Amino acid sequence: QLEFLPARDTDFVLSVFAEEHGFFLTLALFGLYTLLTLVGFEVARRAKNTFCSLLAIGIAANLFIQFFINVAMVLAMFPVVGMPLPLFSHGGSSLIANFLGLGMLVSISRYSSGKIKDKSLTIQNLLKPI
Repeated sequence: QLEFLPARDTDFVLSVFAEEHGFFLTLALFGLYTLLTLVGFEVARRAKNTFCSLLAIGIAANLFIQFFINVAMVLAMFPVVGMPLPLFSHGGSSLIANFLGLGMLVSISRYSSGKIKDKSLTIQNLLKPI
């Protein structure tokens, strides 16, 4: 509203959200990111093999680290480095990468629960020449 932020729609979208929606919805947003990270770690815990587990941990940690860095930038604890808020800021390549990561988490979860019978998510099958 006051329009003094340098990159309102990308780097400082959390500031705009907090200003327009208030403290409690901002806390709810923090809770949703925490829940998303915990779900990613739960998928990693239930994974059938080490590769899937490490991949799920990496994806969940990547989302959390992006969230943490963006919040720290908004609070002026870190320098502004241009890290968008995952799944919230508009940004082409970051949004596509985050959606790919979430798609891989869903795939790992389905594979680990037995809904996918194919063994294509093992490291041996991924390293085979075509």
